[in-house]
Amino acid sequence: MIKLRGEYQVERNGETLHVTKSGEDFTIGSYVKTPSKFKRRLHYHDFYELEFVVDGCGANIINGLRFELRRGSMFLCRPTDMHKYEIGEGERLEVYSVRFSGAMLSGEIDQALNESSALCGNFNAEYRELKRIFDNAVNEYRHPDRYSNYIYKTAVTQLVVRLLRVRRDNSDGKFVSRLAAEAQRYINTRFASHITLRDVAASLGVSPNHLGKIFSESMNISFCQYLKRVRLLYAMNRIVNTDDTIQCIALECGFSSASVFAREFKSYYGNPPTFYRDGSHNDMDKRKSIQIDNQN
Repeated sequence: MIKLRGEYQVERNGETLHVTKSGEDFTIGSYVKTPSKFKRRLHYHDFYELEFVVDGCGANIINGLRFELRRGSMFLCRPTDMHKYEIGEGERLEVYSVRFSGAMLSGEIDQALNESSALCGNFNAEYRELKRIFDNAVNEYRHPDRYSNYIYKTAVTQLVVRLLRVRRDNSDGKFVSRLAAEAQRYINTRFASHITLRDVAASLGVSPNHLGKIFSESMNISFCQYLKRVRLLYAMNRIVNTDDTIQCIALECGFSSASVFAREFKSYYGNPPTFYRDGSHNDMDKRKSIQIDNQN
């Protein structure tokens, strides 16, 4: 087995865990998941996580929707998705895990993912073909050269497109979870504009109170908190990866002013936006976080 490289931290936001990663835009590894307290906790990442089940069984709860996992299952969790595993005592999941940043995605694929609901499918009939893609990517990762990044991008695109093509409508899922997923999808594609709970409820044909209750129960976070988190995650990406002004980023992320954005940003991340713009965030001693095993 090959372990995933990179520095991983976990920050607690109430009962939810926020997993962050520093280092490469692409990592791939294979390992065995067993029942653990961490995997049973609802969590989300600042990176994309795509996993392919080689052996074993279990379940993944993504945005309140339950997906059964078995040999040939593949799923993708985006930075805006919250999920947790359910692996029974004595059970195990052997998986390939690919973790990557948005830099690995084309604009068209990135847009398709933003407009999509949770992505999970069973590819047992194509098991050998998909496993070959993972095996080749692992081999490239072990012996990289100046062209390896192109191989990584090709592998990510092939795998993500497979999931997009078999997008599951989860018709057997609970209505309440599907309603929350639709609200999440609305936020993910319109967070830069002025959004209220009333607006989203009207678009889904339910009352604001009902949607707010269902969203909180299914997502383990309130509607307003989730909207704020999506905006701040997007803002962080812009701050680190572009030269856009803080004011421009604030307004284009849906905040009413740069001062409001700065206040919310510092409250969420613990530091002002300029802290990350000038590279000070590389000093890991300045971050309030706890280390976790990179196989989690």
